[in-house]
Amino acid sequence: PPTRGTIRTPDLSRRIPSPRPAAVAVVGDVGTFVPGVPDLARAIRDRLRGAPAAPLLILGDVFYTDGLLGVCHELGDPPRSKQGCEKPTSPEDQLAVVFEPYRRELPGRPVIGIAGNHDHHADPESTDNACALFPSVAPKWSYLAHGCGLDRSDPVRTIDLGEVVLFVVDSEQMIRDADDRRAAATALRAEIARSREERPDAWRVLATHHPLESYGLHNGASRLTALHKDLYWLTQTALLPLSFGLERTLLSHTRDQNLYAWGYRAYRRAVYDVLRDVPVDLVVSGHDHSLQLVRVDHPGVRYQVVSGSGAYHTPVKRCGLDLLFLNRLARLARLGSLVPAPAHELLFASGKQDELGFAVLVPDRDRLFVEIYSATSPEPLAVYEISRQVP
Repeated sequence: PPTRGTIRTPDLSRRIPSPRPAAVAVVGDVGTFVPGVPDLARAIRDRLRGAPAAPLLILGDVFYTDGLLGVCHELGDPPRSKQGCEKPTSPEDQLAVVFEPYRRELPGRPVIGIAGNHDHHADPESTDNACALFPSVAPKWSYLAHGCGLDRSDPVRTIDLGEVVLFVVDSEQMIRDADDRRAAATALRAEIARSREERPDAWRVLATHHPLESYGLHNGASRLTALHKDLYWLTQTALLPLSFGLERTLLSHTRDQNLYAWGYRAYRRAVYDVLRDVPVDLVVSGHDHSLQLVRVDHPGVRYQVVSGSGAYHTPVKRCGLDLLFLNRLARLARLGSLVPAPAHELLFASGKQDELGFAVLVPDRDRLFVEIYSATSPEPLAVYEISRQVP
């Protein structure tokens, strides 16, 4: 059953933040205004105090529901966009509604938005609007998406923050298009390799909207999604004649957005293959509307942070149903890379209803602290120390 409280292993019993300045704050899925957003913006402001150059990185789904099109009042509250809305407001109005708290609380701070699946729903209009308007909020604001600073010939953006180097890709485009997936994987391998050669002492972090591993709703954290996960193999084979129409009508926006879906698995497999050759220290993502820290048994990445509770919160699970233990069977048969199915462990998760939050990364020479915060408390929910990988 889903967990709507907090899971914290003994490894995360420490709740004292590092005294050193943060390198970056990460929060995902911020794309609408709910009452807790001003508290979230103030909490990010307070934690980043003393680090004026540290950016806020928004991990996708910058605008709900169909990207930056203008608020559709037909949907009621909270304010969201919708393709085909009869009388939407202007895109500028939607931008102001969502980001006024951040503009007010983070003056002069870099804010970088990267696209998620919702931001691409009404392409090319939604991406064109975000690309043109998001940087106008403040001088140091920028937006990255396929079609806005990223394309097949240049699909990776490297952001050097000193002790931490970020690699940004548009994971939605990697899920959608096999050619773009291959191009992004090739470019990502080259960029990480170049960074490892030029900056061997830096902490390397891959930033995506879609996580490689998650214990959230997109991987079966409710009874309904767990059932969908366990029946997925049947609905894509023997039951395909029955499921085909359903997934292209009622589930058209979500059919490729679960970690076990074919396109999503191809994206995960491509990234894992890259990281096997050129490891990173951490992957940070949104997508699932929760706060998680996952330890991954993979030579290319040991930890996954999910920070997707910028506007909504959904439950997590400690253990999935995983029909017939297929992931374990795949590993025993040495097919883990094909599925993909690395072993992983949930170290921390917050599935509390309506609890918004974020994470910060704090480098300290040979240690990288991951601090996870609620919007309503200055004390971290959890602090975890990552050490350097042994070559």
